[in-house]
Amino acid sequence: MARASRRGAPNTRHGGRAFAAATLALVSALLAGACGIDSYSYYYPPVVSFSGDNSLYLNHVTSNNDASFLGYEIYYRVFQEKTKADAIAAAIYSAANSSSTAPSVLLNQLTSGTFPSHYGYAFNPIREPSATSPIPLLKIGEGSSFRVALSAEGDWMLYINTASAGSAVKRASGKTFYDLGQGATWDGSDADYSGSTISSSTTLYLVAFGIAYGFDIGAIKTTTSMPAVFPNGTTYAGIPIVAH
Repeated sequence: MARASRRGAPNTRHGGRAFAAATLALVSALLAGACGIDSYSYYYPPVVSFSGDNSLYLNHVTSNNDASFLGYEIYYRVFQEKTKADAIAAAIYSAANSSSTAPSVLLNQLTSGTFPSHYGYAFNPIREPSATSPIPLLKIGEGSSFRVALSAEGDWMLYINTASAGSAVKRASGKTFYDLGQGATWDGSDADYSGSTISSSTTLYLVAFGIAYGFDIGAIKTTTSMPAVFPNGTTYAGIPIVAH
């Protein structure tokens, strides 16, 4: 008989849907164990928000307590066109609240640029300069609350819990997020950017989402949650950032 792993609910604010999904997941897990079907861990999405202090906040969900759980990742893409940023942020939120696509499938679509109706816009993880896989950006062993400050005057900084000192995070391309000394920081050929090359302070639009992340050694595979899109106020739309 295979061990049944705990499963969680999709990313939703509606308590009824969350309860129903969790109940169905539990029944499915029990049936899987009874029938000898291999089971897997399913994580809850993190709690995310965007604040008036120009920061992305991500909080740990205590239900993510599997031994395989490692922490959280933040994926992003920057757009020059607000309309496109707004449309894709809303579409990701909608897909994350649908039961028609598995978390791994949806994440693969987003990272490969094959997300339905929005092809060609691949999302990349924010990284520490020395990041190695399978270590996530936000390691649960280091804290339970994280903040990424979107600085308009220097590198974007990652803070853990209430720490007063942060560490700089880098773009997937290895560039800094904002550096006047680097010239055209956002170039039309960059893999994490949709727009033309810019060489002065400009308002661009960030679309970002957080996922729970784990690595199942026994199955030799990673496991992720549904994406939790960072909202812009009360809507799921592109977040304006000052870039150079």
